[in-house]
Amino acid sequence: MTLNPKLLDAVQTYFDSLYYCDTELLNSVFHESSSLFDADEG
Repeated sequence: MTLNPKLLDAVQTYFDSLYYCDTELLNSVFHESSSLFDADEG
């Protein structure tokens, strides 16, 4: 199995952005027209 370093970097950036509550960093990982949702209570 070959690990893709660009994918690993993107995943790390995603987790870092959540940890630091950094929306600009989060935006750098996702496509500009994408949306991120949260589901609470079911």
